[in-house]
Amino acid sequence: MRKQRNATRVSSRRIICIPLLILSLSFGFTACNDYPIQRLQVNNYTEVTDIVNVVGERKVDILFVIDNSDSMKEEQDKLKKNFTHFINKLVDKITDYQIGIITTDMDSALGQGRLQAAEGVPKIIRGLDMTRQQVIDAFVKNSTIGTGGSSYEQGLAAMKAALSPALLNTSNKGFLRDGAMLVVLFVSDEEDCSHGGRIKGRWVPDVCWTPPTEVMKYDRTDEPIKDPYNPDQDLHGKRHLLEPVDHYVDFLKGLKDTRGRSRTVLVSGLIGNPKVQIKDPANPNTSRLIDPAGGCGSDAECSTNGAQHYCGFIDDTGTKRCGGCRSDDANARQLGMRYYQLIQAFTPGVAADLLWYPICGNNDDFQSAMLRFAGQISDRFDYVVLSKSPQLDTTTSNPYLSVTIIKQDGTKQPISQAPDTEKRCTRNEDCTEGYLCNARSVCVGDGWVYYPTIVGGSQARIRLSGTARELSAGGALHVTYVPTK
Repeated sequence: MRKQRNATRVSSRRIICIPLLILSLSFGFTACNDYPIQRLQVNNYTEVTDIVNVVGERKVDILFVIDNSDSMKEEQDKLKKNFTHFINKLVDKITDYQIGIITTDMDSALGQGRLQAAEGVPKIIRGLDMTRQQVIDAFVKNSTIGTGGSSYEQGLAAMKAALSPALLNTSNKGFLRDGAMLVVLFVSDEEDCSHGGRIKGRWVPDVCWTPPTEVMKYDRTDEPIKDPYNPDQDLHGKRHLLEPVDHYVDFLKGLKDTRGRSRTVLVSGLIGNPKVQIKDPANPNTSRLIDPAGGCGSDAECSTNGAQHYCGFIDDTGTKRCGGCRSDDANARQLGMRYYQLIQAFTPGVAADLLWYPICGNNDDFQSAMLRFAGQISDRFDYVVLSKSPQLDTTTSNPYLSVTIIKQDGTKQPISQAPDTEKRCTRNEDCTEGYLCNARSVCVGDGWVYYPTIVGGSQARIRLSGTARELSAGGALHVTYVPTK
């Protein structure tokens, strides 16, 4: 979670001899010419506070939500083929994990959030009960879910159903464990259409992501589609009838274990691009949206460097935005915007962009996605990922951070930046047990350690060293800083 506070910082150069200045106005002489009065400089800034639960035990429950509609065969095959990379990366640091698989189909009684299982395979794949190869084989079998599912993909609703008491006490019993981090990973080439029963009847699925101001049209002829239930009227979009994403955010944040503790949640996804970014020519280390001012007008405006995207998503202001993806391997006309909004709710800021990957990628891209997602899970046990990059002291390159541990009983414990020692290092194992090797290859003592953003890699993050890690167990961290612009 992230909080923002607007504030003002006032700074000035040395200002002296005010009494003489007053005299100069009265008697026509000046003084202190060597120290001229300087104008006060007022800097407005936004202060950010990231609030993160500290994950204690290294155990994780992973829910794969896989689209089983008729366009997903190739994507399912690439997912199964590259799951090996996911597990190999994950078990480097985490061995106590559970994996469950559900579909996006909320119309079939075989779906609706129920964990899927092939014959002779447990529906909950437990890492402690199987060899690594058995885990891989079980995932491949359980994720062979076919492509006969509903064309109204309701990934968010299926997730909620899977994690609700009705199924956790019956069909999905045993999936959520006390003390385990919950990871939800969506795999879909369409936008979420979780409507909570408000979309009745069978229209073209495009109504799910089209606003009510737009008339649905045939792709080839551009002719209006008539409402099958009111033939004299054009069919309009029904995006306004979808269940708000905030409802699913609140649901996940409200999940408690048997001791009443909140769960740590991480959301990621292989989805249609929720946005299209290019390198900013003015600042090569940053990216900006490709969207032209005022919105896009054609698919060509949204494509870059050989990557093809669509100009089709209409935002709430009526502006067309670039997104989705198209390749020789797959086609996702729509942005996975609702999935992306859920990702952002649990990993705000630019860090959220490390948690989605284009569904249109080839086999190598799926491998990269699986490795990245597994790495992000592991990182949550070792690091607190910041939503933005903090401003740094220009002399020391240290960040301006204020870190406070909120213990389980609600008491607050401020902690300082971990001091450097004289010992050099290349890895944590080079330091005294429990202490860390910082980004400058120096062992540190007790406190927090900052690791800067790596362009194209990890987002800015901190880690607790020595006794600070012990103090934080079972609690939360409040990390306050002024982000870079």
